[in-house]
Amino acid sequence: MQASWLAIPILLLSIIILICTEIAQPIPTLKPKVFVIGFSKTGTTSFGDALAHIGYKRLGWKDIRSRHMVHSYVNGEYEPLIEQTRFYDAFEDLPWPHLYREMAAMYPDSKFILSLRKDDATWLKSMRRHVGRGKWIGYSYFYGAVTFDGNEETIRQSYTN
Repeated sequence: MQASWLAIPILLLSIIILICTEIAQPIPTLKPKVFVIGFSKTGTTSFGDALAHIGYKRLGWKDIRSRHMVHSYVNGEYEPLIEQTRFYDAFEDLPWPHLYREMAAMYPDSKFILSLRKDDATWLKSMRRHVGRGKWIGYSYFYGAVTFDGNEETIRQSYTN
């Protein structure tokens, strides 16, 4: 008897999930995708702000989903990242510098903006402050080191590569 009572809520939940999935499908009016594929501290947020200003639906670092996607990527979970690309048309910062080839194959009409600083020294100075905020496993993954001091050459090399 109790098992039949469980079937109704499970059925209702399944129906709600199906409806939500259908409603949450990508907006057909999305623009061709634009990926800002520079590393952190190269103006990626400013590019994202500009794209949002001219009407692009943007997923940027300030959005908690973007941070979750970076953590997923670092942990080898690519599906959440790829799933989010269906709902936006502008992307910035990490992990896109590492995924631009896959995104170009998935979205052949997409555009890519490589943002850079004036030179390596300027970028390293900015990264010293950025990485100095605290340890994060992503720093090691994207920049080759968790801490800045003593790893300047490794971090610089990640940028130039």
